Amino acid sequence: IRGRASGNNRMSVVLYGLKTAWFVRRVTSCFRKRPSVLLKWKPYIKNITPMGILSSLDIGLSNWSLVFITVSLYTMSKSTALIFILIFAIIFKLEQPRVSQVGV
Repeated sequence: IRGRASGNNRMSVVLYGLKTAWFVRRVTSCFRKRPSVLLKWKPYIKNITPMGILSSLDIGLSNWSLVFITVSLYTMSKSTALIFILIFAIIFKLEQPRVSQVGV
């Protein structure tokens, strides 16, 4: 199909970005004075992996939901998510209620 990016083109863009990021990292590491910090596997798996899994589930389920609902309903539900996060943060005492939060 003309005018559309095929799967191979999208993948090459991603790989190009990864290669560029790797190259920039290698070049900048030569000029740094301090040593690199190495993270051990146990804290990495315990702290970072669950957030990655949950983020990927959020993105995947959000995209899957577009099959079942309209785009306008999806947009409204995503825009009200911030309000619910604020409400639950106040309920669970993670956030103190302030007058400035009324604007949200």
